[in-house]
This record gives sequence, structure tokens and C-alpha cells, in this order.
Amino acid sequence: MTSEHTRAIHPDEVGQCIELWHCTWPNAAPGYFERYLRGDAEFIPEYCRVSSVDGQVVASAMIVRRTVSCGDMTLTVGCLANVATVADYRGRGYANECVQQCLKVMEADTFDLSILFSDRHHFYGRLGYTACPMTHFEGPPREEVCVKSDTYLVRKASVSDFAPIEAIYARYNLGRPLAVVRSSAYWREWIRWDGGGFTSQALVAAAGDEVIGYAVARRREDCADIVELCTLPGHEEAMRTLCCTISTGCAGDGVARLSLHLPGGYPLPSIAEKCLGSVQAGCDTSLMVRLLNSDALLRGIAPELTDRWRRAGSPAGQLAVSTPYGPAALTVSDTSLQVRAMVPEETPAMIGQSDLVSLLMGYDSCSYRLDPETRMFIQALFPTARGWFWALDRC
Repeated sequence: MTSEHTRAIHPDEVGQCIELWHCTWPNAAPGYFERYLRGDAEFIPEYCRVSSVDGQVVASAMIVRRTVSCGDMTLTVGCLANVATVADYRGRGYANECVQQCLKVMEADTFDLSILFSDRHHFYGRLGYTACPMTHFEGPPREEVCVKSDTYLVRKASVSDFAPIEAIYARYNLGRPLAVVRSSAYWREWIRWDGGGFTSQALVAAAGDEVIGYAVARRREDCADIVELCTLPGHEEAMRTLCCTISTGCAGDGVARLSLHLPGGYPLPSIAEKCLGSVQAGCDTSLMVRLLNSDALLRGIAPELTDRWRRAGSPAGQLAVSTPYGPAALTVSDTSLQVRAMVPEETPAMIGQSDLVSLLMGYDSCSYRLDPETRMFIQALFPTARGWFWALDRC
């Protein structure tokens, strides 16, 4: 009789999981998957669910717990990762069961939100996830762009730069919606700056003896991506210098296309115009989001939203958010915002969970299609910001 179980990983199954992941994603760098189970301070066995058939791990799904900024608050996000099935066992529901168990674990542990990165929208859509598009600029890199600066010296990153890079990231992303709060251990074990190729991908900008900014670029065949760019306040010009240096190097190496995966707003458009021969807006739809309770996230952020609402003059309005558990309503009282279940006769403006996440990140993807009162209400609660989930934190 066949023995089948879906449960938390056992210690003696770590090797089987890592082998499964390397078989599923054979281009992953050596040591890439080991960090999920052996290098993540937030990992506990309950966060890795496996399906076992007669003692063999045939499928898996994993929660990667992250704390992200959201203005003056932080949120707990569960990144769904390493959803994989042994080839001979696909199509039997094993991965689906692993994901279902991950969702239950995140609900029980009161995570605020789950995200993942995938182009399998239909599969994850059935599990309650919706796509949350993120835009970027792309185009052919300019070789002739001037990179000389009298203020900044750009050079390759070295081990001695890691402390200032860590501090620059923390300063630049303080309060930035959806930016991961990175500890020193996280930099060491997840970003892997001392053994994961970070120094070969990073440039730093220095003003005198002080490192004031850095950029990370990744190459893939004839394309390249700038995936992280941070500076200290007052040194935005260093961003242009760093990006132009990368663009010139890419053009000289025959790279056909350079993409800037960076938060929108100043100074990104001017950087794109200076670094790229012809600027095009691209759209990445791989980010998918899912609320983990009908109203838990809204209740958690209600105090912050109430403060914003009061500062904006307490405008009238109400809003409903569609979730996998049913809609939740956000309404106003005399002095505060209230979150509650909708009643059947109510017909407030409805937005999706991906719209809510976009608003939290500071990008208004939905108010244009709503009535003027609701539009003003949304703009009071979710002011423009430059939220971002950096590519180095992807799971």
C-alpha cells in the first residue's frame, strides 16, 4: 500500500528538497537553495511543506518570512517559494496541497500578506493570488554617455564596503513601502555578499573617502538589469553616475538591452533618458499578492491610515477590498477609520487586493476609475510614495 503524507519537512529530507529544487531550476547558482533551509534566521520546519510518497519527497512549497516597511509601520510578509514537483508525480495535486498548507500556516501565524513571483497566473489565481504589475524602464545602453564626475568616484565594491552599503540601504529604504528590513545576518546569509557573487555585481560611488551610494547590476546573456540602486540623502546625482557607468560598460560588452528595475519618480526618468538610447516602459507581472484574512491587514494598518486621513482633513468616503475570504469595508466615523465586514445592501466602491498592495506601495492603480469622492478618499489614505520590493530579496 502506498504511503502518502503532506506535512512539515523532516530534518533528514533537507537533501531531497535541495536536490528537487536544483532539478527544477538547474540554472540556479551553487548554494542558492541551501540558504533557504540553512541560512535564513527566520526559517522553521513548519515553513517548508513537503509531500512524501513511500518516503520520497515528491513535491514542496515554502514560506520565506520577511518583515517589510510600510511608512511608520512594518508588515509581516510570507513569500511563497520553491513550489516544485518531481516530474513523474506532476498533475496529481501534490504541489497544490503543499501550497494550501502554507496558506494555513501563514494564517495561523498572523502574517499580513503573502507574495510570490511567477508567470503561472492561472495556477496561483485559483489559490487566491492576483497579479500586481510593476513597471520598469528598458532600452539599449548608451556607450557614449559621459560618466566623468568631479564629485564621485565609481569603482567595484569590495569586502570593506559592506558596512557602508548596509547602512546606505537602511537609510535609503527607511519607511519605504514593501522594502525588506535587512539585518546584518540577512545581508550575510541571504544576499550572500561574502560568497554569493555580490561584489562582482556591485559598484560603489564614493565622495572622497566616504561611500555614499551603490548599484547592483546582473547580466543574463545579451541583457542586463540594474536591480538595486541606493544613495545617502543629498547624493541623488551619484545615482546617475552609477547608472551611466553601468550603461557604458554594458554597451562596450555588447549588451543589447538594459533594464532599470527601480522605484518610480525622481530621478528615475532622467536617469533612464541619460543611460538608454531609446526609453521604453516595461511591465513585470510576475509579482502576485494574496491577503491572508478578509480584514486583518486593514485592521493592522488602520491606525496609520487614520492619522493620514486626519492630516488630509478627514474627507468623507468609504471603500471595499475584495479578498479570497470575501469583501472587507473601510469606512469613516467621526474621529477614525473602521474596518468591518460588508453588509448585503452596501455598494461602496470596490478594489482588488492587488490594488490595495499597489496603494500601500504608493502607486495609485485604481482611483482613476472611481467616483471623485472615493478618489479623494483614497488619495488621503494612500499618498504618493516610492514603494518597492527589491529584486535581491526575491524568493
